[in-house]
Amino acid sequence: MRFAAFAVLLCACFDPGPAPLLCSEAQPGCPDGLVCLGGMCKDSASGADMRPMGAMDMMIADLSAMPGCADGKGAPIGKNGCWTCPGTFTAPNAKTLCALTHQPALDSQLITDADCQAVLSGFFISSVFGGTNSGYSDPKIADCGFFTVNTLPAFFGCGVGGGNVLPSIACKGFRSNIQCLTDNGITCTGQKLDFAGNSKPNNGVLCCPK
Repeated sequence: MRFAAFAVLLCACFDPGPAPLLCSEAQPGCPDGLVCLGGMCKDSASGADMRPMGAMDMMIADLSAMPGCADGKGAPIGKNGCWTCPGTFTAPNAKTLCALTHQPALDSQLITDADCQAVLSGFFISSVFGGTNSGYSDPKIADCGFFTVNTLPAFFGCGVGGGNVLPSIACKGFRSNIQCLTDNGITCTGQKLDFAGNSKPNNGVLCCPK
């Protein structure tokens, strides 16, 4: 009899499980303020799953709120956790402007062209290297990953102080770019970010979550 009573008691209580809180439609046994809907304890007003925030959820929330710049400054760009991190640097230290949770952007998947165009001060380079011709008002040439005799070496990213190639010749989604010229503050002795330098404090690096 004791075993039977214990079994009935178990059926009457919700099964906490790891998450979400499971229950029985016949004998819900949900905590106060919750109702049993579809086998899960949910808020009676909204029907929302009352699953407690798990470790992974908390980690994602923490990362989205965490500054992407090593110095804790800079500014967020777009809605996917990317940041514009200003500061001077010499080769191969561009990546040190990014926080440990972030890295120089590898492409524009986390940033829209509108996000880039909204940056009003400084140019923030990504890891995307290429080459553009000098006619920024009507660019006709853009090399992606290399440069030729018809173009000047450049880094793609977001900001002002460079130019914007046509959408049809964007490089890994980026239209905005800045040529490796002393006047621009950007120098490069090789075709990747580790060979880049920046002498203007309002320029910097475009840092996105790893």
